[in-house]
Formats: sequence, structure tokens, C-alpha cells
Amino acid sequence: MQIKTITESIDQVAKGSQELVCSTNKIEETSKDVSMQIQNISLEAEEQTASMEELTASSESLAQLALELQNIISKFNI
Repeated sequence: MQIKTITESIDQVAKGSQELVCSTNKIEETSKDVSMQIQNISLEAEEQTASMEELTASSESLAQLALELQNIISKFNI
């Protein structure tokens, strides 16, 4: 009878260990997915930052051209 109880206990421990391994694998997969998504978000943020920097530079250049044009136009008398 004791052997049967010990065998059942070992089976339960083995089953619990298998469930733990399965859960750990799922956590690992989820962690990898989250990490990949974070990397994608980071890349997108870098791209947006670069685009904003280009837009800012273009806006500053346009503002400078507008000032130059205004100075040129101000020289003409109507």
C-alpha cells in the first residue's frame, strides 16, 4: 500500500513538473513576442523622430526663405 501511495505521489510530482515546464515555455514565448513588439515600437519611434527632425529642418528652411523673399519684395516700390 505504501508503494502505491509513493508511486501516486511521484506521478503527481511528475505531472506538476510537466505543467511547470509547459507554463515556463509559454512564458518564454510570450516574453519573446513582447520583446519583439517592443523592438518594433522602438524602431517606429526612431523613424518618427527622424521624420519630425526632417520636418523641423524643412520648416526652418521655409521660414528662412520666406524672410529672404520678404526682404527682396520690400525693396520694390509700387
